Amino acid sequence: MDYVDAFQPNNRNNTAVVNEALDRLIEVWVNERFVPKILPFEEELLTDLTELLENQIGNMEEGMAGLEENFIQNVYKLDLEPVKFLIK
Repeated sequence: MDYVDAFQPNNRNNTAVVNEALDRLIEVWVNERFVPKILPFEEELLTDLTELLENQIGNMEEGMAGLEENFIQNVYKLDLEPVKFLIK
């Protein structure tokens, strides 16, 4: 599934698609952690999530360019840290 299309302007279901991608990432992570053998690499999922993450960071930076409050910027950036952790 191509999760990157979730951020296209004409897609009304973007939150559900992103949530599905994150759920899939968590499922893959848990499976990898508790299975005694090495599982196949989920390249498409990780590539799509990395691209989504980079797009979201770019959107946040553009949207917060005028904000002087570093606290708000840090809160938004902290929201992305769990996803970055799972991808690494």
